[in-house]
Amino acid sequence: MATIWVISPYESIDDKTFEAAWKFDLKNNTIALGWFELGDISSLSVNEIRDKYKIIYINEHKAKGKITEVANELWAFYHNIQEGDKVIARKGRKVILSIGTVIGKAYYNTDKGYLRIAGENGHMYPNFISVDWDGKEIKFTDQKFSMITIYKISQIRYNEIMN
Repeated sequence: MATIWVISPYESIDDKTFEAAWKFDLKNNTIALGWFELGDISSLSVNEIRDKYKIIYINEHKAKGKITEVANELWAFYHNIQEGDKVIARKGRKVILSIGTVIGKAYYNTDKGYLRIAGENGHMYPNFISVDWDGKEIKFTDQKFSMITIYKISQIRYNEIMN
């Protein structure tokens, strides 16, 4: 049975860039994650990702965050999401932008990462997965999603959300 993942394609606090990133994803059948300063982490262990995140984001940028949580999200993106899995692209806690099926393995591409958000604020989202999107947006009146960037949900939870 396919695993169901919930992923936010960009920070929902910046509507202009969010919309540009989402248009890119729909047009190019992708979804992406940021953390560009980590470089290509596709071959790293979860512990190596955690250590690198701690050095770059916590020590250098004084960012606040749960190191292990972010490392696990990035590890899942590259190693747990499989072809045939479902992805719910969400905006905030109340909007499904689209539901899609994973059609390729995760990959790292800086050129595509810059194109996706036009290098806004010097950032890029270079970690991609290919997804075949249905293009159907669904808005809810109550909150359905966590603000975690990427996480999996059960079939039961998916059915609750969709009903």
